[in-house]
Amino acid sequence: PSVPVGIVSNRQGAGPRGLLSLDLATNFENNKNPIAGSSTGPNAENETTFIRTITLTGSYSLSDRLGLLLSLPYREITAPKDVGGSAARHIDRSFRGLGDAILLARYDLGNRRQQWNPLFGIRIPTGSANPNHNWVAADGTVILSRDPVLQPGYGTLDPLLGVQWGRTLKPGNGIFAGALYRPTVMLNRHGYRWGNEFQLTTGASLSLGRGVTFLPQLFYQASGHDRDSQPLPGRSPGVIR
Repeated sequence: PSVPVGIVSNRQGAGPRGLLSLDLATNFENNKNPIAGSSTGPNAENETTFIRTITLTGSYSLSDRLGLLLSLPYREITAPKDVGGSAARHIDRSFRGLGDAILLARYDLGNRRQQWNPLFGIRIPTGSANPNHNWVAADGTVILSRDPVLQPGYGTLDPLLGVQWGRTLKPGNGIFAGALYRPTVMLNRHGYRWGNEFQLTTGASLSLGRGVTFLPQLFYQASGHDRDSQPLPGRSPGVIR
């Protein structure tokens, strides 16, 4: 789970007071193998995950230096799986709905050529986080599956802290970097606690003329281990690796 990359992007400063801007972005994730560093081993259950996120982001300037940013994601997740490695117990899991909103305040400490923006905000649990669902397998049996990480929302109200830096090289062109940290302060009501998360973004803004801008970016994310206190029968509560 991550804060949308576009939150820490090439936006510097609040802009003129009363300025409102809207952005619409689409992100696709196609995961065929377990995440590197996990202890799940080979993908014997043929589990794949496809996630599409459509995010509407609005930015409003309260003053020349103080701005607010609100991000509303809509998520669609499909995750077919052969439970126990058996094709007869194949299930087609799918989830969709509004994700968790992100609200950030940004204050501009820079000047016309260089910007420093501290970020403060929260992730609001507007999306569904219910992880337990019954699925009908290929052989007709009903299988209960607990999938916290596949839900549209995360179910916790979490603080966000970050910083942006940007430098204008010439009109229309610049470089930027940003960092964002999200600590998890509680279990959600389904007994799941997310690991803390750190994100780093760096890139450039290159004007191609006639209102077209090229924005190459590099993105790094590090997450702590999750913890499940209400696992399915037969599984022990504890850290998810």
